[in-house]
Amino acid sequence: MKRMSSFIMVALLAILSQTAWSQITPTLPEEPQFPDDAPVYNVKKYGARGVGITDDTNAIQSAIDACAEANDGGTVLLPKGIYLTKTIQLKSNMTLKIDEGATLRCTGKQEDFPPCVIESDNCNWGSEGSYARAFIYAYQARNVRITGPGTINGNGYASAWSGQHELGRPIPIYMVQCERVLLDNFLLKDGAMWNIVPMETDDFTMRSVEINANIIPNRDGIDIVDCHRVLVEDCTFYTDDDCICPKSGHSRGVEDVTVRHCSLTKSGRANGIKFGTMSYGGFKRMLFHDITMRDVNLAGIAIESVDGADISEIEFRDIEMDGVGIPIFIILGNRGNTMWHAERRYGTIDNVLIKNVTAVHNRMNYGAIISGTRRDGRDMRVKNVTLEGLDVSFTGGLQTVPKAPSEYDGRYPESTMWGETPVWGFYIRHADGINLKDCRFVVGPADARKFIVSTDATVNQENVTVEEHKMENVANAMTYLADDGLNQSILSYLWDGSTADGNGFSTHEGYIYFDLAKHYQTPVNLVGGMIWQDGGGAHVDKWRIDYWNGSDDDWNSADLTANEWQEAMPLQDCTSAGYQYGDFTIAAKKLRLYIYCKDGNANLHEFSAYSNDAEVRTSLPAIGTDDAQKGCGEAFLVDGKTAVNAVSDAMPKGLIYIRDHRKYVAR
Repeated sequence: MKRMSSFIMVALLAILSQTAWSQITPTLPEEPQFPDDAPVYNVKKYGARGVGITDDTNAIQSAIDACAEANDGGTVLLPKGIYLTKTIQLKSNMTLKIDEGATLRCTGKQEDFPPCVIESDNCNWGSEGSYARAFIYAYQARNVRITGPGTINGNGYASAWSGQHELGRPIPIYMVQCERVLLDNFLLKDGAMWNIVPMETDDFTMRSVEINANIIPNRDGIDIVDCHRVLVEDCTFYTDDDCICPKSGHSRGVEDVTVRHCSLTKSGRANGIKFGTMSYGGFKRMLFHDITMRDVNLAGIAIESVDGADISEIEFRDIEMDGVGIPIFIILGNRGNTMWHAERRYGTIDNVLIKNVTAVHNRMNYGAIISGTRRDGRDMRVKNVTLEGLDVSFTGGLQTVPKAPSEYDGRYPESTMWGETPVWGFYIRHADGINLKDCRFVVGPADARKFIVSTDATVNQENVTVEEHKMENVANAMTYLADDGLNQSILSYLWDGSTADGNGFSTHEGYIYFDLAKHYQTPVNLVGGMIWQDGGGAHVDKWRIDYWNGSDDDWNSADLTANEWQEAMPLQDCTSAGYQYGDFTIAAKKLRLYIYCKDGNANLHEFSAYSNDAEVRTSLPAIGTDDAQKGCGEAFLVDGKTAVNAVSDAMPKGLIYIRDHRKYVAR
């Protein structure tokens, strides 16, 4: 009887513990407060010109220093103009206001951004004596605000950054060991490094900030490094690297973080939300909710403890994913990164709730991964992960079952490191208390693998539905219609060598159509097109853009006879990964993209067509002061929303942009 009572008590404690952490409410940050009648320090009164070609660093820094000396909570104002600057350092009790029509622009010269020397043994930068560079910088400051609605331009396309290690490029906004910081209501574009880095900073708020930095490589959106009490809300991230990335290189760790109502519109080669990779201290009491993710190359949610971090009381809920690599990746292991002169740590992952998540059009057929590590005499186990209310459409199509992944061996952790797994749904090992509740999982097309494989793990399933999609026979349906020529995401990974009945085929060709007449009354002047395909596997072998400029404006492009189409460009060879351009000058009401490939996977990634027509350009949404003035950059329209990618001064604005990562179209 006594033994039974003990058992019941343990069970009750477990239930109570789960209830506590599954409804976490992280402590929100205190925000800086300033008097309503705070004085204004206009940088032009200190000698700034704001013409974009002269160095305004000294004038801006003088205004900042004057504000700091007065200690009156004043505002340093950048009125309309373009201010070219080196590193500027913010001080306590001040607001930096970048007014509407104003741009604070990095000079793009490495010598203008010396390392920021700080007192910390944080191993985030790799080795003792390594320090980051910064464009806008604050060190041990209190009550600091950066506000808009203007623009901060990190000049990330500058030739000085080409080939530079990340420590050789300036962080656009770097806040170190600060207290009560608020960033709100501005555009940060073209960062040369991780875009926003609060480090060992407490009471940090970021609100209504748009980050646009689709530049390769190392352009994270925000890296929250060993901070306490953080709020990120109503922000948009369009990045090359991880969008939101808590990191820890110090024993203080990351605590009390809330991220809500954010849109992650792109991570070109990394993850949506990633814990780590640097993960020495703990991650505790963190809530992520009401978030949308689009076009994320790797994992939507990645939780990684590989340097000793204890990760607990973490909740994700109400998250929509479309076009992520895989939805969930959780890894517990050890690679030995530590603070200077500190002992090696072994971390834990315990008490994680992932609730009400939908995911469609997953790019990879790796399933989802939850893995501890058994290595070198240690058994590192993931514990108490609850997946509730998930609705995920997984990518299938494998006709053989791959072998199980090897044990984690200390490499850089990423969801792609093991390649295809022996599941289409969940691969779980070295784990206890993994709970799947009220979930629906779908695979398409049919797959030889199991939905779930658990090795050395306890997994509970309650009300879990598993379905198989019936997919269209892509061998006989190689024609795709883009119903809306400007904002539909239709095409990508059109085919992978399989049909609905499982028979392979070796040669594929087809057309994708676009109706420009739906949006423009007169033919659209086009000056070129581009496709991009990923590395790995086979590729598109030949491609061509055709056009039509007849009198019929109805949407029936697929019914037009061959002789009604004209070639905008000759057939192009395309046998390797990367961007392939075609130059032409045409006026068109309709376009079609012809693609031919052989022998397997055709990993077509993007298609764009460009226009120099002034009316076309003005019909697109405005894309920022600098680009509007220079007439450069591509305005990519995805799912009806505009994202900006300023490629070069010579690149005209984009008319059509299609990017997606579905292998099949579900029917």
